[in-house]
Amino acid sequence: MPHEYAIDTAKRLVKARMWGDLNRAEVLKAALELSADPRLLPGFSELIDLREASATSISAEDVRAIASAPLDPAARRAFVVPDDLMFGLARMFATLRELEQVPEDINVFRKIEEAETWLNLR
Repeated sequence: MPHEYAIDTAKRLVKARMWGDLNRAEVLKAALELSADPRLLPGFSELIDLREASATSISAEDVRAIASAPLDPAARRAFVVPDDLMFGLARMFATLRELEQVPEDINVFRKIEEAETWLNLR
């Protein structure tokens, strides 16, 4: 699963994009890579673009593992997804983070413009 990200320190924003078939190991690797980037500061918002990704290799157990990863609880996360399956998995991620009593603000969108508006980028 290829991925890329860009950090805009002025906007306190991370734009991440993943494409291809998602899997637990690659998603966790991407999260670790981002968290190790010295430009990333606590509280940066994240726009996660999954419009070109598929979830045929991701299970509910995988989503649980990803949700339990050490992620910045102050970040606002906007997922942009292509279909109902990805929408459900992203909502599952958000719900699992909430159950862990993590005070995050996570939302899932079908259109990137809606995610940008929610993140106050428009």
